[in-house]
Amino acid sequence: SVVRSILDNGIRRGDFTEIDVAFTGFCLASTILRTRVWYSPEGRLSVFEIADATLELFVRGISAKNRDKC
Repeated sequence: SVVRSILDNGIRRGDFTEIDVAFTGFCLASTILRTRVWYSPEGRLSVFEIADATLELFVRGISAKNRDKC
């Protein structure tokens, strides 16, 4: 999948820590897909804010930088 390819490339480049690519890919895809269940245009966050927060959560969470602080 595209997501797994991105994760594999990030690991090879040293941008991401060693992760279970399949599991992380499933988690990210599930997060994105399930957003449609609870998202409301009248809600607290816009589509763009949700996209930014999701990206921040996953990228910061798998980032190889500052891993010693966890």
